[in-house]
Amino acid sequence: MWMRQSSCWRSPRTDRLLGAGTLVSALLVTRVFVIRVLVVAAFLIGGFLGLACGREKLPSGGTSTKDNAATGAASVDPAVGKIVVARAGRTVITAEGLDTRLRVQYPDMGGQTGAAAVAQKWEILRAAFDQLLWVKAGERHGLDKDPACRDQLELSRQFVLARYAQNKLVTEQAAPTEDAIRQYYEDNIDRFRSPAHAVVQIVLVPTRGESEALRRRAASGENFDDLARRNSKDGTSAPSGGDLGPVGLTSVVPGFSVRIPAINEAIFATPAGQITPVIETSRGFCFFRVRERVESTTTPLDEVRPMAVKWLTSNRANQIHAAIREEVIRETKASIDTMAWFEYAFKVLTEEEVFQLAESEQQPQRGIAWFEAFVESHPKSPRAAQALFLAGFSYAENLKDYARAGVLFRQLLERYPQSDLVGSARWMLENMDKGLENLPYADQVKRRAYGGP
Repeated sequence: MWMRQSSCWRSPRTDRLLGAGTLVSALLVTRVFVIRVLVVAAFLIGGFLGLACGREKLPSGGTSTKDNAATGAASVDPAVGKIVVARAGRTVITAEGLDTRLRVQYPDMGGQTGAAAVAQKWEILRAAFDQLLWVKAGERHGLDKDPACRDQLELSRQFVLARYAQNKLVTEQAAPTEDAIRQYYEDNIDRFRSPAHAVVQIVLVPTRGESEALRRRAASGENFDDLARRNSKDGTSAPSGGDLGPVGLTSVVPGFSVRIPAINEAIFATPAGQITPVIETSRGFCFFRVRERVESTTTPLDEVRPMAVKWLTSNRANQIHAAIREEVIRETKASIDTMAWFEYAFKVLTEEEVFQLAESEQQPQRGIAWFEAFVESHPKSPRAAQALFLAGFSYAENLKDYARAGVLFRQLLERYPQSDLVGSARWMLENMDKGLENLPYADQVKRRAYGGP
């Protein structure tokens, strides 16, 4: 039986379905709330980005079954994806369109199945429908022809295309092959190898006779810790029972200033729990107890793989990125017109603002360029001599280009002979090639150039 309720006709079966839907919604209310927040936020940003791709009917979200297959989703009857779940005029939103939106606009929200997936898509549908209504409202009022809207669409198109190009041309091409991963592992095997080491204790005494006697006592089973505390002359280790900690085959044994091969070789020729022969050194005669032996280990490739993939991907991506940029620059003769940029800056900023911009620049070359452009643009400014001096000082201090610095300091002397910085310029010409870091007076010269005491 069909019953009319409000403005809709519903059957008992529909009521049962709606009841089940209410139960699912109740169970997923927390998840749905989070999804709703994410969807609304994404649509605020994604609306223009999607339109910018040139799809006149993007609000329908239409896509092909092939798109769904690309996401790894379970195989579904193609007819299901064509179900129209919303419309406005001739523009429709289909079920498969929601899959496309989920894949393109919310890639981090994928992976849901069953009731959770349906609840998630319901929130996406609501946001998509709301967006569609506003698109239609904008079109009805001709706002899509508004120059400001077209500007936003073009900027959004460029943003989306640039990101998409970087992903397709760089990120997807940078994934390393299995052979490359294995080669990286083999080429860097020492990085993944932990060398063998031994944990040892020492007894050090002045004479061979005393050392041999103490060694015999240690070898017969006397407590080594007590033996070292009472007899060893190695002041650092004796209080702790002669403990020296771990020693490698090629390392310097603690307490000795240089590596003594005889000591390392004796230690690694002695099994754990045994005593080495007596060894003569510049500090006296010593022997060691090998308390523990740890053999060399190598981290297997499977454990190294994530790090190797990350490094290889990043390295390859940087190479591809640089190559593509250089190719485009070469083919399109692309460049940033620095002089035009300076012209723009000097037209919109005051002299003081330009000078502040030059002083605050962190990259020496760019700071120098600003100072030199300031002198060219404002040669009669009270701060022109200061700009010339600071450019020369940066050449000398940061770039160690004393020849170019000298040119600027001599220009200052010729063009601004009345400047307070004349004396500092002469001092720089006489001393800068000695290295400013070695000249204490250089800091004072720099402070004066910046207007300090």
